[in-house]
Amino acid sequence: MQVHLKSKNILFVLTLLLLTAGCDKEETTTWKNALSFGTGTNGFNLTGEALTLPHGTLYFRLETQDDMSGSPVRIVVRNVVTQQEFVYNYEALQSYGHLYVGPLALPETGNFTAEGILTEPYTSIATVQLTIY
Repeated sequence: MQVHLKSKNILFVLTLLLLTAGCDKEETTTWKNALSFGTGTNGFNLTGEALTLPHGTLYFRLETQDDMSGSPVRIVVRNVVTQQEFVYNYEALQSYGHLYVGPLALPETGNFTAEGILTEPYTSIATVQLTIY
């Protein structure tokens, strides 16, 4: 009887060790604040990703280091020469997450500064230079 209890205790301790071994691991994905543009999408990834793009419907990918917490997204694109702003607002699609992918179409070609913003609370995430030809 003693030997049987000892083997059960050892088995119990080993099982606990195996179950808890994975509990202390941190999330392996490292999120960063970034804004990128492309000509298409494949899930949450952009295709044709570049900062010099043809005129037409483009797609952006806004990535945040911290959870977006259900905040709507705003993309502000400013013409470097004329300073005219084009503002694109997007409603939150869910209450959590680090990525937002969406379409936009600029009405003109030129050199632009594009800024990705969370609006609730207002937080500028990333700014990039963009050329549309």
